[in-house]
Amino acid sequence: HILIAEDEHMTRQMIVENLKRILPECQVMTAENGVQAVRMSDQADALEMVFLDIRMPLLDGIQAAKAIRKRWKNCQIVFLTAYSDYEYMHEAIDLQAADYLLKPFSQTGMAVAVHKMVERLEQSKTGAASSDQAGADMTGVPGWARRIRREEFSTGICAVIKCQSPVSAPKVLGMLRGCDWKSYQEVFFQRTEDKISLILVSPAEENLIIQLNSQLRKVAKKIERFTGEKLFCGMGQNLYAPSEIEESLKKCE
Repeated sequence: HILIAEDEHMTRQMIVENLKRILPECQVMTAENGVQAVRMSDQADALEMVFLDIRMPLLDGIQAAKAIRKRWKNCQIVFLTAYSDYEYMHEAIDLQAADYLLKPFSQTGMAVAVHKMVERLEQSKTGAASSDQAGADMTGVPGWARRIRREEFSTGICAVIKCQSPVSAPKVLGMLRGCDWKSYQEVFFQRTEDKISLILVSPAEENLIIQLNSQLRKVAKKIERFTGEKLFCGMGQNLYAPSEIEESLKKCE
């Protein structure tokens, strides 16, 4: 059961059509505003996935998500957002959104988000992995990040920051260490002469893309203001197992 709340008719129909291609047997409900979305979620017998536009009449997507979460705690939420909503999106982190789609988004981007939600739903049904599997999950963790504990890994994300003169890696690393990371999260760094590899780990299921992107943008703005140079960063997607870290770091480069 999937709920789509989007005030633009064409976008709403496009999402419905794409969902029918990706999940042919899915049951889809549509709403034109946040109030209607909350009402429909209250009346639903089941609700696994929700697509919410950030800016909607009567009730915005963030407030609608909070109301929907009260009844459907395990439903997977994807926010639909325009670039101008980016700073507003940090509230989605606290709602543990599965992902967000930046308008205009592609069919491929939507398919990735849907499959991610399906995986998370399956994970919540099967429960925690066995200790043997947990050990296997750590095989993709680089040696410099071996302090990551599988039992405290629910979500992770990687980034690689390239440093070129006059922007030195030690200076950038110092700025990254001084970022406003959440107290319950862990951040791991590896510095070489011209780059910094970063792994952000959270014990909660949350969308780390928004948070990490925000911190990297702040550092990049400071670097550009002080030196006139741009900072080049490669950032991955949300990860749900430590075994995905090594491959994600390679893609970030």
